[in-house]
Amino acid sequence: MDRCRPDYLHMCLLRSDVERVAHHVGGRLLDLGCGSQPYRELLEPHAERYVGFDLPPEQWHGVVTRADVFGQAGNLPFAEGSFDTVVCFQVLEHVPEPWTIIEEAARVLRPGGCLLLTAPQHFHVHGQPDDFFRFTRHGLISLAQRAHLSTVECCEQGGGWVAVSESVLQYLSAHYWRTVRRPNFTRRICRLGNRVFGWLDRRFPYPGNPCNLTLVARKPA
Repeated sequence: MDRCRPDYLHMCLLRSDVERVAHHVGGRLLDLGCGSQPYRELLEPHAERYVGFDLPPEQWHGVVTRADVFGQAGNLPFAEGSFDTVVCFQVLEHVPEPWTIIEEAARVLRPGGCLLLTAPQHFHVHGQPDDFFRFTRHGLISLAQRAHLSTVECCEQGGGWVAVSESVLQYLSAHYWRTVRRPNFTRRICRLGNRVFGWLDRRFPYPGNPCNLTLVARKPA
């Protein structure tokens, strides 16, 4: 991963947490909102079959998707209890009614099946105009309860320093690019900023204000 990206710390923590919870994966897996399937290599070794699902290609506006099945996440074309695991990474914020996604995930899970989900609490607006929400730990747990799923864990990714880094470096990167058009200078700023804010996050933990959250929930057996 490029250390000069403004969101480098955010994306590193996200990938690390996906890898941490990958042991919950098993059996037939549905990657809901899979995009380019950036975490497939972490998940597939734990699954018997990997199925990627996403919007139809014409709705992606040129962005590459590697989905096996296309459709709307709020109305999945799968029978009840079709999957042992459903994963849904960084999707909820792009859905006008996010509770429908978790309810559909719960429907296609077999009894005892597991949902792995990540969502941002602090991140810049992206994927416009389809960027609607940010989530707290209590919000994700509430959505899981609404879908009759039992929360196994809901963990923070990073602390306040990572959230600050993403905002500051996004601003500096955009500002310097617009004004002086010196991309090499901008990359050096981001590289240094990521080192500094990463050190601050480790040295002076600032919990309760994460950049991201990871939810693991199960369907009752």
